[in-house]
Amino acid sequence: MPWWAWLGGLAGATYVTTVFTAIPVIGAAAAVGFTVAGQQVASVFVDRYGWFRLPQRPVSGLRLAGVLLLLAGVVLIKLV
Repeated sequence: MPWWAWLGGLAGATYVTTVFTAIPVIGAAAAVGFTVAGQQVASVFVDRYGWFRLPQRPVSGLRLAGVLLLLAGVVLIKLV
């Protein structure tokens, strides 16, 4: 097993702690929105640089626009 495989446990514990701490402050919808948007931002970096032995894929304008729209949606959820 590669060394970075152990990071999954640390990342999971950090995520659970952060979300359950943040939900009373920002609300459940914003917490879920930030989770999905964060996953999409991370996936763009993983694709762009080929992390975790995955093939590299360029960041297209449409992909970047989609991530920005997700982030804008979270901002709208939070403002309403």
